[in-house]
Amino acid sequence: MKNYGRIFLSLIIYFNFLSTMQIIKSLEIDELPRHILMSFRKESDDKAYDSSPEKFMENLMYRKLYTDYNIGNPWQKIKFYYEMNSYHTQISEDYFEKIRSATYKCLDNKKCPKKTSELNDFILSDKEGYISEEIFELTKDNKMENFTFILKPKGKTDSENTEIPNILGFGLKNNNDNNKNKKPELLSFMEQLKRYNYIDKKIFTPLIGDNAIIETRFFDGYVLVGILPHEVNPLFIEKDLKWISNKDKSKSNGNWYINFDSIKYNNEPIKDTLTILDLNLNIVVGPESFRKKLINGFFKKHLENQICSENLFFNLKDEEHYIFYSCGNDVEFIEIPKLSFYSKALNETFELTFENFFTQYKHRFYFTIIFKKNLNNNWILGQNFLNNYKFVFDAEEERIGYYKSTIQENHPFIAILIIIFALSIFFLFYLCGNKFNIEGDNVYYNQQMQKNIHQQVREEYSDVKSNTNKNIKNNKKGNKKSKKD
Repeated sequence: MKNYGRIFLSLIIYFNFLSTMQIIKSLEIDELPRHILMSFRKESDDKAYDSSPEKFMENLMYRKLYTDYNIGNPWQKIKFYYEMNSYHTQISEDYFEKIRSATYKCLDNKKCPKKTSELNDFILSDKEGYISEEIFELTKDNKMENFTFILKPKGKTDSENTEIPNILGFGLKNNNDNNKNKKPELLSFMEQLKRYNYIDKKIFTPLIGDNAIIETRFFDGYVLVGILPHEVNPLFIEKDLKWISNKDKSKSNGNWYINFDSIKYNNEPIKDTLTILDLNLNIVVGPESFRKKLINGFFKKHLENQICSENLFFNLKDEEHYIFYSCGNDVEFIEIPKLSFYSKALNETFELTFENFFTQYKHRFYFTIIFKKNLNNNWILGQNFLNNYKFVFDAEEERIGYYKSTIQENHPFIAILIIIFALSIFFLFYLCGNKFNIEGDNVYYNQQMQKNIHQQVREEYSDVKSNTNKNIKNNKKGNKKSKKD
């Protein structure tokens, strides 16, 4: 009967949720704020193999999340990468040809490239790029007519974005923003969604793994924008939601971060507790203080016996050298240490075990916690961390939310009562005529979101579809209002 209590409790919540939604629908109440779902895929890791150890680690470092959107008129399909710690939207001319679009505008007059001939040759006036305006198509019927972004000149994309030329940013504005207080105003992606009435609040939640909205692997996940996840999924419990501030600009620098109250390695405290979150990061970046603990303890004997080795690789994205460790396949570790991150505000101790931080490549084991060669005092946690916990990011209030996981004991007798109660509720609503037409609802949802979702929607998100048609109508009204403004 292991976990049965939890499973059947979820069933009860789900049945009650569906019945409530049926009642709300019958009253024709627009019960949810405006929101959108944005799908993404992870870049393939094929290029991480059949290469040198250094190249393997460089390619392993990121599993970037991307999707395709149409830009301009006639439209051009652009591959965008989601960056949770970048504030602005950026497009490179290597991927977008502005001369092909009849609707492109350069708004930054002092920096705009100047045409020199009828052959459409341009003098590039600023390698940083220039503020531009274009049509951005979310779906066929939902567009942002005056979408602003930074257009990077062709062949002039800086080294920081060599690997990520086109960005949709979900980050916070930092103190060093070069476009601050300048005209024309350059808004974040979520701010523009809000101005066009596609969302009510600048909130986003990555939905990956068990929290994903799709049960198949057509997409690797979704980003739910504009609404808190407990408003559409009963498995996110509102009372379990805790918040921690991200308003300290000296710490954030535009990044989403958590300043933990304590971080421990095998119950030994680590002095560096500031942690940046990065959804694209496929491994963990640790501070120098933690590396010293490893080489003086966990790796010490194996480094001395040359069973393990220390190497470097160069990362093009941030132009930094990183230290990494690898060991022969005959290596034996007596113990498996663990890391724990405690936050009083979030009322949680997050644990990461080392067994999750080794990957095998060409008969060697690679430790996937790496370190900057230039001394670094911050942690950076990525997908290994974010995939296992339920986080929501609120740019409106500049805070991070966490749904604390509750462990429930298994009681066979209670589980039996739950089964009986759940079946009673189900047949009661059936006899009253309130059937749960899940199959029909999924067909309705596919008709409304066919441009974005083509697979079976998880049932706990079934209420999202009930608002889609209403949101489209509201968005069209909002678009007309924005144009007048």
